[in-house]
Amino acid sequence: MNLNQWFENLFENNWMPLEEIFNSINQKKFALRSISSFRKASVARAKIIDLALQLGNQTVVLLIAIAPFVEEKVEIQILVQLHPMSEKTYLPSNLRLILQVESGEIIQEVVSLSNDNFIQLKRFRGNSGEGFNIQVSDGDLTIKETFVI
Repeated sequence: MNLNQWFENLFENNWMPLEEIFNSINQKKFALRSISSFRKASVARAKIIDLALQLGNQTVVLLIAIAPFVEEKVEIQILVQLHPMSEKTYLPSNLRLILQVESGEIIQEVVSLSNDNFIQLKRFRGNSGEGFNIQVSDGDLTIKETFVI
């Protein structure tokens, strides 16, 4: 997935506008609050991740927001969050959100607690052409999304 294409409104079908995923107004406001402090030129999309087999029909939402760090969009800031799906208030415990560089090295990792209504990685930056992976894992099942800036 090439994130620079998001600035040109080119998205893969499974990456949807936040409005399509967060169906309640409060959820949408909550999800957008962190992004609104991001930057005016930010683009945000969300993808539903189904961990049903492992988490008792639990579905989570991976949210990615990007914004140019400099006007030329050579370097961008990236915000990654994991939210429960609309019918749930909290994420399941011990869900891991992991940032991994192309070499496989883990740069960041955050683990959900029983009362987390979302978790997020620290904002990070990358340059055009760099790649990274975002993983969502419950210990037994890991789902990996690969991105290129």
